[in-house]
Amino acid sequence: MPLEDGFGVIILAAGAGSRLGRDKATLPWGASTLIRHVIEQFPPACIARRVVVLSLRNHKAARENLPRDVEIVVNPDPKSEMLASVRLGIELLGGISGPICIHPVDVFAVTSELVMMLHEAWRAEPKRIHLPRVGNKGGHPLIVPPFLVSEIGRIPSGCGLNSLIREHKQSVIRHEWHDERLVADIDTMNDYFRYRP
Repeated sequence: MPLEDGFGVIILAAGAGSRLGRDKATLPWGASTLIRHVIEQFPPACIARRVVVLSLRNHKAARENLPRDVEIVVNPDPKSEMLASVRLGIELLGGISGPICIHPVDVFAVTSELVMMLHEAWRAEPKRIHLPRVGNKGGHPLIVPPFLVSEIGRIPSGCGLNSLIREHKQSVIRHEWHDERLVADIDTMNDYFRYRP
């Protein structure tokens, strides 16, 4: 699928996992791993390319369990901001040729149903930022239209993607979602044991 017709997906999986005490991407998840579970929720019907940003520590183990079409880029600095991984993913996708879908690996409750809904919403409103919400809480994945992708490179250090959302709040559409787990993530082993399938 041409990138302008589908998302360029960036899965962020380069975090150090310091509070968890181990790598998040390779956590056992059902019959597979967390990274494999998450990447499989982004179906080919609405995805042009899938990129995973990994760390120096986890890229060999995580790579073994990914579909062959997934592209990998390594963030060499485990202490860098999440924004650094986003920029690496955008660079691999080739800049701003299409909409970008950004999703952290530890937001485990993403589903293909949600991704398809956001894809349809973006097709209907291609110049808007799209993201799900559960009540008053915003969630992921975040859909950024092509003309705003270049602005990610100009976000000041320490501000993160929320600054893009605030700057363009009139362009943001938040889509209500029914699963409260979408606004949960896995930061500790207690989180993992609570939510793992």
